[in-house]
Amino acid sequence: MSRYDNQLPEDLRGIAERLTAARVTPSEFELDALRQRVHSRAQRNAGEERWNRSATAARMNLAGGALTVGLVLASGTGVAVAGGTTGTIGWFGGGGIRNAALCENDAPWTNSYSYKPKAKNPLTVTLTWSGITLKVAIKYTGTYTYQFAGGPVHTAFGPISVTAPSGAKSLTIVANGQTETIAITY
Repeated sequence: MSRYDNQLPEDLRGIAERLTAARVTPSEFELDALRQRVHSRAQRNAGEERWNRSATAARMNLAGGALTVGLVLASGTGVAVAGGTTGTIGWFGGGGIRNAALCENDAPWTNSYSYKPKAKNPLTVTLTWSGITLKVAIKYTGTYTYQFAGGPVHTAFGPISVTAPSGAKSLTIVANGQTETIAITY
């Protein structure tokens, strides 16, 4: 008799006693074999689950990357594209730099890009390539953050001039809640 028998209605107690009497009680060997089957299934499923997780993560990364590229191209942020043999770059979205001289022999060039972050004062970025280093001047009268690809995020107020890290491929600026990314090709 179990501790739950008192909770059963009177008409079901007879059925509960018959089920309890008919219950199979496995031997030690049967319990051990059952335990081994359960463990082997769990290990097999863990390997499949690990593979499924990594495949799902790869699909999510691919979808996230495609979505990011689509949003950047569709949202009006500036993107520089190196032009084949002419060595020029142009900006798509938001105006920006047009026909910046960019020679294959690392000739110096200067480009400017301006936008108005959500009806505030204009923000202007000037990129100056000396053939050796890239100088970046940012002019804005408010607080903003900037980050070269993969580098730390810097907070600034007002105009600044910095030297880009060697090989910097992009500059992201966040001003008044608006994000602009400038791809750099030199």
